Amino acid sequence: MVLPLVTIIIPCYQQSQYLEEAFRSIECQRFPSLEVIVVDDGSTPPVSLPEGIWSFELRLIRQNNLGLSSARNTGILHANGKLIKFLDADDILLEGCLHRQTANIDAHGTAIGIIGFEIRDHVNQLTKEVIPHFGEHIGAFSLINIAPIHSYIFPYHLLHKVGGFSTEKRVSGGYEDYDLLLRLCIEGIDVITVHCLGVAYNLRHGTMSTESKKMEHARIQVWTHFVHIFLNQNSSVRLTILMSILTQVAFLLENTSVSETPPLIKLFPLIAKHLEQQIDTLDSNEIMLLKIRLQKFPCAKMLTGVLNTRKHDGHRSSISVSSQDIIDYRTVLGNVNARFDDQWLIQLFSIVKKHCEHFAIYGAGKIGRRIAAILQSAGFYPKYFFDKNAENLRIMENDCRSSQDSITIKNVDEIASSDVHLLVIGSVFYYEQIVAILKQEHPGMELF
Repeated sequence: MVLPLVTIIIPCYQQSQYLEEAFRSIECQRFPSLEVIVVDDGSTPPVSLPEGIWSFELRLIRQNNLGLSSARNTGILHANGKLIKFLDADDILLEGCLHRQTANIDAHGTAIGIIGFEIRDHVNQLTKEVIPHFGEHIGAFSLINIAPIHSYIFPYHLLHKVGGFSTEKRVSGGYEDYDLLLRLCIEGIDVITVHCLGVAYNLRHGTMSTESKKMEHARIQVWTHFVHIFLNQNSSVRLTILMSILTQVAFLLENTSVSETPPLIKLFPLIAKHLEQQIDTLDSNEIMLLKIRLQKFPCAKMLTGVLNTRKHDGHRSSISVSSQDIIDYRTVLGNVNARFDDQWLIQLFSIVKKHCEHFAIYGAGKIGRRIAAILQSAGFYPKYFFDKNAENLRIMENDCRSSQDSITIKNVDEIASSDVHLLVIGSVFYYEQIVAILKQEHPGMELF
């Protein structure tokens, strides 16, 4: 079997110290048909390639500091490969990644490939393995940026068709990769997933975004740009995609600053038009859950008005999601109610009551704030939030709209000097790892 030439494009700005590890991960692929292009995006001092004898062809291209999208596009312009893979300088490929992905992708076809990824959070000393599962890929992408860019492999001709990465204003704060994937969805691509780990995604001090407001702005701009084009191009939209869009509207209203929502609200007449066409085909239980999410926002009155034209049939059914469709609007809708187990809540209230004025919540994210809201409604007031990302979260506090604004957010290194005796863990995915770390660092602390 003749393997297609794969070009790996590595944009690099002030991260040359990570290139050797990236190169070694490429070397471990043992892939015979390979070229690597490093694009120095105006680093000072200029990028120097690691010394060594590498089995792959290696080129270094320098340009002025024009940003991540431009650097990747420069790599595409100079690529000889029929298949393109992007790799950030501080990330790596895991053994076997290229062989597994190229075995499933036609360089001349309409499909892009995705492989699973391992998140290595060097800030919190945590790891997490993610294997993307979904059925309808446009619906899945409507909900979430499924994977980091180096999880994907792209036929060159598809990247050329959409003009590569956007350099327009909407991506000035980030989300360049998500924008690319959504524009590929508009072009009608297919997606093939390899259900195993293939890459590692490193989160480090200095590499994680500290400009949360810019990223929030970019997220809403990129998503609304996609929805506007997609709904205008398609007179009839599949029900699963429409429900994914509606579910994401609810999520964005709940998790976006009011000042950033006008582009979203501007879409409501277009979304309502498509919703009216399919209202009779919607599941009544899903309509009820959507209404619960949307009715909290007066600006969504147009959408809830359409939903109200379909009466609930009185049958309270559960939402069924197949094991393949983990990234699915029904999974998100199913989280609308307080999904905390009754027994867990009883235990929570009991232990908080013992420590009343001396407890805090570890984690000021969505789960932590939900727990705080539940406790406040019962008359229990957390003294603090403790969070690794405290500084950035404090910057965003002015835009928060919840009653948890008054709870002080402190850095985790302040736990030891605080008068807190109980920490309630506001995390689901990392719960066990966080508990293990806290037990070691604060052996006298009670944890829940």
